[in-house]
Amino acid sequence: MLQKNTGPNKKNRYKGLITKIYKIITLSNEPEPLFYRSDHFQKKNVFIITGGTKNPDKVFYVIQRSPGHGLFSNVLFVVNHIKIAKKFNFIPIVDMQNFTTWYNQKQKICNTYNAWEYYFDQLSNYTLKEVYDSQNIILTNSRYYTNSDFETDISKSLELSEIFKKNILIKKNKFKLIKFLKRKLFKNHKILGVHFRSSYYKGCAPFSKERIIQKINEVNSKNKYDKIFLMTEDVTNLEFILNEFKDKVIYLRNTHRSKNYDYEGKLPNMRYKFGRDTLIQTALLSFCDAYIDIKTNPAQAVMAFNFNPTQKRFIENLKFNSKLSVKDFYIYFIRLFKQLI
Repeated sequence: MLQKNTGPNKKNRYKGLITKIYKIITLSNEPEPLFYRSDHFQKKNVFIITGGTKNPDKVFYVIQRSPGHGLFSNVLFVVNHIKIAKKFNFIPIVDMQNFTTWYNQKQKICNTYNAWEYYFDQLSNYTLKEVYDSQNIILTNSRYYTNSDFETDISKSLELSEIFKKNILIKKNKFKLIKFLKRKLFKNHKILGVHFRSSYYKGCAPFSKERIIQKINEVNSKNKYDKIFLMTEDVTNLEFILNEFKDKVIYLRNTHRSKNYDYEGKLPNMRYKFGRDTLIQTALLSFCDAYIDIKTNPAQAVMAFNFNPTQKRFIENLKFNSKLSVKDFYIYFIRLFKQLI
């Protein structure tokens, strides 16, 4: 296979500079990986790379996204790339070992350094070592393609929904835990799932505290749900919902929550646990009888998992928040600009 190695160019240098300025100006609390692996792939912007001599009749499609974003943002990125791999009959594999993400820990978790395999089965039976020892390797870059190439709403694509269902397989031990928690928490109750998210949505806030209460009461008045299963990363949101609905609320008590989306944390393996808790809660939301959310990546995953096909869904579009402070207004548009470059 032809080899292509595109070194740093003017556009990439400008992009790197703009990204650095963006981080300084906004004081963004978006996390960075704990470390970057020092292998030679991390230092190159390559698409077709030189491997070894194994498997000359196969083409491996290595999906990487470093540092990436939230768990299900990364999952949707992978799903879109699986579609490309299938189109050209490539063999996909996710490398979040050499290309580290927010979730990678320095030590092995679940007997692997590959953060993808903390939570999901690998996409093929090949190991990364065998892939990189093979003759034909295509390595993705880490950018999300345009809307004409990548779909951000899986529910609008039957093909991507099928790819998700067949390829995004939760690790057996975690799915066993999810089913145990479902039995323990949900029992025979009629459950209304609520995802009350605040982090990274300052620019778009359809769910103020007043609005989330209004929406829960509106949905509940029509169907009379026994319990509310709440997913939120913000401790103030949790306290607010508990104060309003009291013992009707069920939630995962050991899940870390803070006023800031703190990936550093003080608990051991905090980054891994953020991803694990996001996965478990999202899967549990997919089992609920009804579900309230804004258009988040976990919302896409809830619908794609589709563990409860009869689930009633109340998903609101993101809307611009006209009550932004000047600082939040500025940060919102800087983030938007970053997505476009």
